[in-house]
Formats: sequence, structure tokens, C-alpha cells
Amino acid sequence: MLHKGYFLKFFAQNQALGIILGLQFFALLALSLIVGGYGWDDGAITLAFSRSFAQSGSIALTPISEQVEGFSSVAWFLINALVAFVIKPGFFEAILASQILSVCTLVASAWLLSRIAQLMGLSNPVRYAIVTIFAFMGPSFAEAVNGMEMGLFTFAGLLTVYSVYYSDSKKLMLFAITLLILARFEACFYLVFVLFPLLMQRRLSRFSYGAAYGLLVFAIIAIARWHLFGDIMPNTFYAKMNAPYQAFGYAAHIHAFFDLPLLFMPTAIGLLIWELSHPARNKIIVRRDYVLLFPIIAVMVFSFIAGKDWGYVCRIQFFAIPFALLLTGRIIDQLTQPSQQRIILAVLIGGLTVVNTLYVAFPYGAIQSSYSGAFDVTPNAYRETALAVEKIRNALALPHITFMTPDVGGAALCCPDLRIVDMALLTNHRMAKQGYSVLGDIIASEKPEVIEAHQIWASLPNLYELNEFKGKYRPALIDNTRLYLRNDIAQTLVSRGEGKFRPSNDPQLNTVLAKHRYVENSYPQDDEAFLSTKDILVMKP
Repeated sequence: MLHKGYFLKFFAQNQALGIILGLQFFALLALSLIVGGYGWDDGAITLAFSRSFAQSGSIALTPISEQVEGFSSVAWFLINALVAFVIKPGFFEAILASQILSVCTLVASAWLLSRIAQLMGLSNPVRYAIVTIFAFMGPSFAEAVNGMEMGLFTFAGLLTVYSVYYSDSKKLMLFAITLLILARFEACFYLVFVLFPLLMQRRLSRFSYGAAYGLLVFAIIAIARWHLFGDIMPNTFYAKMNAPYQAFGYAAHIHAFFDLPLLFMPTAIGLLIWELSHPARNKIIVRRDYVLLFPIIAVMVFSFIAGKDWGYVCRIQFFAIPFALLLTGRIIDQLTQPSQQRIILAVLIGGLTVVNTLYVAFPYGAIQSSYSGAFDVTPNAYRETALAVEKIRNALALPHITFMTPDVGGAALCCPDLRIVDMALLTNHRMAKQGYSVLGDIIASEKPEVIEAHQIWASLPNLYELNEFKGKYRPALIDNTRLYLRNDIAQTLVSRGEGKFRPSNDPQLNTVLAKHRYVENSYPQDDEAFLSTKDILVMKP
């Protein structure tokens, strides 16, 4: 069993590593505190599901929303549900808790990366260099401020490789495989690649043991998924088979395939230049390191199949980054002999890699939004939209209200009394499978009191021309947020003195509409549709 004496001894013997990990923790945490609720809204989707499950046992965005697996990580969902059950955090506290958890998984991944590098026999300068690169690269900061699961997934991947190839503990291997498969759905695909080198090493019994156990874990999860949702895959996977997620054709698949190589392109160029000027006498990659290639191959193949992710650069490829760094470390050691040269090359390559990743994946937008408060795809922005809907619910004294919107994470995490109908498909069972062809049917069956739509989420399904929408919903301005209210809801608000209709050509109203919260996130046709009626409902402040 581990105890505090172990950690004190570890850091006493690894002071340099302890300093790196400590700086990593505080740097990631500090940026998370700065960004707060202005990270990526997808992180708040999982948190909303976790809170609903902790409070009501319902696997849904809110306890009254549709029950569906609208998140990408079972493990992350359960971990955050435990947090929600124990400490019952509010909106911002839930986000901060997830950010702290994400930071911890990234620090743990960096520690395990160092451990594997040590077992590979990499020199200390190189080992510290690759850990530093991982600790302070752009994707690590992006994942931390978003409070999401890729740090956990990466740790599980490293732990699986460690337990299979660098440890004799079968119990550790079983735990690692369980965590891996729970961390992300695509892990079952990755596990095949991770275990494949065992066949090359003619360790058939260990391969069979690991593969059979992985299949068992996957089968148990699949049975539970079928029992709960009647599906064999998470709803998010079905959704991403439809537009707009697959609207970019083959270019998106090719782009995704090359994301990881492009991230390491400056590194490869630097190593090539060094090799040309300092010809190596030894092999660049030794045979026992081939096991590190297979997780990278798995990620690149999956990226090509799945296509470009909507997150930061290399989010889906994050899993492979530590393995690419370990191979880079091996190459540096093989290209250099004197210790001084090794340090020079490690610093050179480390600097190139970190600068490149900070350029392409650092969360600059989130930092800017946190200072300016500008509208963006963030939990806090969508929270404000939900608060406008809550204002309608409170004015009408309704226990619940149905809100159709593509902006669901912050809205659901903020306001549990809203029934959220997701126009972005991720948490809607029918639209995830059938696309926007069924949007009209869903509007007719759900009869949402409020609809918010903009950009592709309105244009792609041709919302404004649907019979179920046109003439049955009217524009409203609530606290600088543009919404559409069902006609009877709008009339009731006016009759109760909670708002009034104003001419859409009112110069004063047009001035306000020119500065509405979604102004930078709407198409001209959104504006035309909103101003197409003769009057607009304006709720009192």
C-alpha cells in the first residue's frame, strides 16, 4: 500500500521530477482558475449528466430531460457524479472540481510517463525534457481548463502499456484495462493495438488474457448500455455520423489523420537537422520500443475513421502524445553520445515542441473570453441563455419548462428545472440517429415553450420554414438574449404584464438588437427571421 512515506521518499530521490510535476500542477490550476466557466461547453455536458445522476438517479442533462448517453466517458461521468453526490457543488464549483480532477489526471500521466521513460533506460536529461514538454504543451492546458476526460484516458493508456510490458502484475493490468475501456468508447479499438505486440513477442497467453478480459469489460458495459438506452454505442457517436459533424467530407478525415504528425513536425525537422550534422552510430529505435508505436498507429487510424474533432487541435490524438514523446526521447538518446550534446538537443527539441503546441492548441480564446465576457461556446455563455429562459418560467410560475437549443452544457448545469431538447443532436436520441429529418416531429411532440436557434443549427434543418415552427413561435428579447416563444406563452406573458409587444421596426429596439448576446454567432437569415414579424415581445427587466 502507498503511504505518505513513499511519496516523501520518491520526491527526495526525484527532486527534479517533483519540481516539474509541482510546477505543472500549479500552472494548470492557475490557468483553470483564470478561465473558470469560460472553457469549452462540452465539458459542462458531462457535468450536467453527472449532477442529474447524483441527485435523482436519472442519466439525463437535467432530471426531467430525455434519458440518453450524451457523454463520451463513462468513467468521467461516474467520477464527477461522485463529486456531485458528496459535495453538491453549484455551477461554478462543479466546473472547478472537474478542472482540478483533470489537472490531477494530467499530473499523474506526466509521472507515469517519467516512470516508463526510466524503465526504458532514457537518460535523465531526456526523461526530464519529455516530461516537461508534456506538462507545459498547449493541449495539456486546453484539456485542464475544459475539465474533461482526455487526461484520464491518457493515464489509462499509459498504465495499460506499463502493466502489460513493464510490470508483471496481472491485477494492475486488469485494473488498467478496466479504466481504459471505461474512459472512452474507442478504447476497445485502441486496446487491440496496445496488445498486438504481445503476439509479435510470442506471448500468446498474456495476449489472450488481456484481450479476453477487455472483451468481457466491454460486453458488460454494452449490456448495461442496451438495458438503459437500447443502444450499443453512446448517443454522441451516432450524432457524429450526421451533419453537421460529418459535413466536411474526406478533407476532415485527412486533416484528423495528420493532426498528430503536424503537432510534432518541428520536432521531426529538428531531429533530422541534428542527424544530418551529427550522424548516429546506433539504431534510432531499438526493437523493444516498438510497443510504443502501436498506440500512435491506433490513434491515427481512428482519427482517419472518425474525422476532425470540434475541440482544440489534437484533442482526440492526446492519447498518443506521451508515446510519441517517449519515442522522441529514445531518438535523442541514440543521436547523442556526450552528455552535453544530449542536453543541448533535449532543450532544442523541447523548446520547438512546446512553442509549436502552445501556438496551435493553447486556450487563448478561453482566456480572452474570461476577461472580456464575450459570447462564445462556453458554459457561462449558455448559462446566461438558460437564465433568460428561467426568467420566463418564474414569471409564469411553471414548475418546469421545455427549452429547445443547441447550447446545452452550461444551460443544463445551470438550471435543473429546464427540460432540455438538444438541437445539436448529442443528447437527443432520435435526431442523433435520424438527423434533422425528424426535427419537425420532435417540435410537434415536445411542444417546447422556448426555442433558441442560430447559425448552422437553424439553417441546416431549415427551422424557420418548418410548419411546426413557422407561425407558431414568435421572437422575443429577454435580457439581451434573442429567443422564440410559443405563441400562447408570449400572449400569457403580455397579459400578466411581464412584457409587451413592440414594433420590429422600432429604431430603439433595433439599436438593442444590434448588440444582442448572439450577435457574433448568427447568420443574416437568423436576423431576417427574427425581424420578419411585425412585433417582438420584450420582457420587462
